[in-house]
Amino acid sequence: MWNSLSSRLVVTALCAAALGACRDITVPETASPALNAAQTPAATNLQFGDFALHVPANVHHVRGIVLALGGPDTRGFAVGTSFRAPPLVEPLLQDLGARFRELAAERGLAILGSGRFGPTAYPNGPASDLALLAAIEQAAVLTGRSELRDAPILLYGLSGGGPEASGFLQRNPERVAGLFLKVPSVVAPLSGEALSVPAYMVLAELDVVVNNPMLRASFAALRTAGAPWALAVEPGVPHNSLSLGQRELTIDWMRAILPLGNAGPFRKTSPQVGFLGDPTDGQIAPSHAFTGDLIASSWFPARPLATQWSAFIGK
Repeated sequence: MWNSLSSRLVVTALCAAALGACRDITVPETASPALNAAQTPAATNLQFGDFALHVPANVHHVRGIVLALGGPDTRGFAVGTSFRAPPLVEPLLQDLGARFRELAAERGLAILGSGRFGPTAYPNGPASDLALLAAIEQAAVLTGRSELRDAPILLYGLSGGGPEASGFLQRNPERVAGLFLKVPSVVAPLSGEALSVPAYMVLAELDVVVNNPMLRASFAALRTAGAPWALAVEPGVPHNSLSLGQRELTIDWMRAILPLGNAGPFRKTSPQVGFLGDPTDGQIAPSHAFTGDLIASSWFPARPLATQWSAFIGK
């Protein structure tokens, strides 16, 4: 879709309309004076419309975008503003946001979050895709970073952000480097090229907000189709849990999916390689040597991630 002229024209039109109503770019009152050539440049932190963007100071050419959909107010992942989450969860999300920004500096990424959240704010469908792509176009215009327009996207869908995150992957697989879902309300069906994109879904054992059996069935259907997905059910925790182990697991998986290097777009990892984990006993084996239930198994691009998964699910 993105590569077609008509889609670019629609997105550009949406962006132009949004720019007309755009609020001033936010600059902290404590912003430092203008830097001279010997000083380190400041990071890009801006808010426009419903969105916020972060580009680390050391990133001269953006290699990818972490697009976070909630769930909570995901602008916090980009610029550290409030997630508007419950008091016990807010500091955990802030910590995860800080880890996102560290990953962005390490891997040459931008982070884009939205103040609109939940399945009613971004219903799963092409209109939501266009709104998100228009925000990326607008960010490219505001920052002068034209590479944002075609940068690979790593989607992070949290709770109510899960349906659109997975639906965006189905409709725009050529743009997506990976998908991470945390306690999603729904996982959209995938087919075609979308089945080749790596994904990780984390559920909470004691969740009473989302339907875990339905999500497990979605995972089984995707694995049956050969999708390189992993599923981790964290034992003994509710929907809002964001344990240290889960935060570390999230960043470590993203780091593996978004490798170092200055080559072009991120490569999708083939499901024929990598490692598979058995959820019944936590056993791990190379994909070609795995003898367990393939449908129930989780796929990982590297053994350390599989080992981390086994410990996380309590095996």
